[in-house]
Amino acid sequence: MNNDQAIQLILWHYRHLDPNLSVTISEAEASAFNECCVYQNKSPKVTIVERESKEGKPPYTVIAVTDSEGNSIKPVENNEKDYALAEKARKRAQYAASAVELAARVKNNAASGDFSSNAINELADTVLALV
Repeated sequence: MNNDQAIQLILWHYRHLDPNLSVTISEAEASAFNECCVYQNKSPKVTIVERESKEGKPPYTVIAVTDSEGNSIKPVENNEKDYALAEKARKRAQYAASAVELAARVKNNAASGDFSSNAINELADTVLALV
């Protein structure tokens, strides 16, 4: 698989988030990425690893940005705006992970006539974090 095919697959993978199959990268984002790599003294490259099926698992492909030795490059937030966006994404992931259990709890509470204000507030916080 070449880099063009890898990019096509990444866009296809996220097709439900953006059915236009496109990503717009601002000059500021490109600069932030370059600054991150310079700060970490990394030379980025796209690494593509195709895994064979084994032990009942289907084959899959991993596409990652790594340094020249194959080590991952971690995002480094170097300003308040980027840090705030990263923190919002982390919180969103936490809320999403607990959303199914929370929905079941609120439904059970409602079925039993127990309208817990804590559960309703938690549900509202979860919805607001996910929109």
